[in-house]
Amino acid sequence: TTESTTEGARGIARILFYSVQPNRDSTVRLEVIEMPFNGPSSTAQVCDPALGIVAPPRTETKPLVLYPRLASCHFRYRNLNFDTLLPRGPWAEAWLFPYLPYAIQVEMTPAKDLATSMPVGTVTIPLHVSRIAGDPYADEL
Repeated sequence: TTESTTEGARGIARILFYSVQPNRDSTVRLEVIEMPFNGPSSTAQVCDPALGIVAPPRTETKPLVLYPRLASCHFRYRNLNFDTLLPRGPWAEAWLFPYLPYAIQVEMTPAKDLATSMPVGTVTIPLHVSRIAGDPYADEL
């Protein structure tokens, strides 16, 4: 993204790392940590599909809590049929491919006594790397 929680819309590319963390009262919270994107090598510390690594970034930045108390929060991933350029198959619980998913779904269930002015539900985020769906990405800078 080029939007930053600390710097606003300054146009500097950022990596956002979303995670679900447990609370002491058996609920969970949805957090995000952002870090600068300086090219493909800057993602190696958090995601390396060849090695099966997905880890929180090592940064001094404190996570931003998006939802402090949820009954549950799950991430799901949607594949793309490269022949038809339409979504393929059901939503997957894990992403094990060396390319980006077509979309990511965040399914949130509110805690029973959650008092918030922001609605809680399911959010589906399409990932558009180029204007052509399924077009392979190559960093040519």
